[in-house]
Amino acid sequence: MARSERSEDPRPPAAGVILGGMKHCGKSTHGRALAQHWGCPFYDTDDLVVERFRPELGEHVTIRDVCLALGDDGFREAEWDALLALYRRQVRCPERYVVSLGGRLVTNSEVYPILNGLGKFVFLRVDLQLLFERVMRRGLPPFLSKERPWDDFQAVYTEREPFYTCYADLTVTLPDLPIGEASARVIRAIEEFLDVRE
Repeated sequence: MARSERSEDPRPPAAGVILGGMKHCGKSTHGRALAQHWGCPFYDTDDLVVERFRPELGEHVTIRDVCLALGDDGFREAEWDALLALYRRQVRCPERYVVSLGGRLVTNSEVYPILNGLGKFVFLRVDLQLLFERVMRRGLPPFLSKERPWDDFQAVYTEREPFYTCYADLTVTLPDLPIGEASARVIRAIEEFLDVRE
């Protein structure tokens, strides 16, 4: 079901752009580039989670450290809390802002009205094999098993991809490009979709 068919919120749309997709699709990198291009704030839900737990887990804690410390259920709750806090702060913000959304937040059945209140959702679609190669370059993440990392990654993508597609106001397909070229493609696609004229 398309997003517009489900929307019941009478408020005008927020000024945000939310980038979502699988781990290492480039949502943080391209989100920062878009925010810099527009001269507006950028929020990464992973960074918000890390900030929340830095006093408890140490100054140099990473999102992977938080995930391992909290376990799957605890991390899911922490992601949700971070998104809700951002939503409450930005929901009626008239100025532009850009959000990078944690990969599995879209699987939460309550996330749709939050995304709808934050702004337009952009799905960054990247080839599955390319994503897997990028993920493994950083070492085995907690959500993949040592015995069957590729099979696990395929299963995660199969679970999440329908949510990305369903929620997306815009889908941008990215081949394996240099970072600058990929960011330029994302920015151009979003500005064309929003009919932005600088």
